[in-house]
Amino acid sequence: MFSTVRARRLRRTALLSLTVAAAVTVGGCGGQDLGKANFARTTVSAQAGAGSDKAPEGPITDPAVTAAKLRAVDPCKLIAGPTLADLGTPGEPDDFGLSKCSIEVKDAGGKTIRLTIGLGESISTGPDDKTGVVEGLPRIESANGGFCYVSALTQRDPALGVQVQSSYTGGEPCQPAGVALQKVIQKLHGDPPKFEVAPGSALGVDLCTVPDDAVVKELAGADAKAAPIGLHRCTWSKTGGATLTLSFTIAMPQTASDKNPEVDLDGTKATQEASKTSSNCKLEWVHRKVDDKKSELVTFAYENYSAQASTDDPCGKAAKGAKSVLKKLPKT
Repeated sequence: MFSTVRARRLRRTALLSLTVAAAVTVGGCGGQDLGKANFARTTVSAQAGAGSDKAPEGPITDPAVTAAKLRAVDPCKLIAGPTLADLGTPGEPDDFGLSKCSIEVKDAGGKTIRLTIGLGESISTGPDDKTGVVEGLPRIESANGGFCYVSALTQRDPALGVQVQSSYTGGEPCQPAGVALQKVIQKLHGDPPKFEVAPGSALGVDLCTVPDDAVVKELAGADAKAAPIGLHRCTWSKTGGATLTLSFTIAMPQTASDKNPEVDLDGTKATQEASKTSSNCKLEWVHRKVDDKKSELVTFAYENYSAQASTDDPCGKAAKGAKSVLKKLPKT
């Protein structure tokens, strides 16, 4: 399972360095010469451009881009191969966790286009953003400091979507971002590549539905509201009260230590990380092993900056929340 994900090298340091370099060398979208783009813009439809059509309003009901469908999609396979060939010669994709992937493309003139594709990204809008339509979905485009962000909204309240971030050394980054976004949405509307999911995996779980409602109300308050953050994290909070966070990832598990002691959650071993200065506590445990190094990891965190740790018992509350989660996760 996830052999293709593990095979990719997570060159995070290198990618961050490339991002910083791009920010220095590339200007904003508004100040670039469109003639510097060295890819075949005529091979894609007008929807991949600035998005001049009026964005659709109301609920988004596209069944191909629901959060449940996007959780199953492998983002690196989505942009691998010929998907981005209209932009030039693509390199090998690099995954950023489960829902984000980066790739470099060399255009016909040898210039580098750097793209990061995120599924289920939190989308914010500003007054200067360009809006339009891409493959039937609301399209939002913004440029900042040499980067361009082009997104297709897949749900509202909270606003989540498929987002492409682009930088283009010596070129205008918004056009390749628009091309890439359209290609990605087209593949999502077809037969997108999916993760190989083993029995008992928590990969496809909607985390906002997992904790017991009564426990959430007890820990965060009766008015606490669930809010997804991306595809694999959910929070519950209300103003002035505690915040609960449930998240899922695939990574190397934490090793128990004096700083992060091992605790027992009704038979499941977890590592505990507590703040020394505030009422915060986080519990992490292995849901299932993926290979010799990585595991599916689930984390439950309790935070209350309005309370004192000495009287609030943050780790006791985190444990109560974690136990309610364990009861509802898939059995391995």
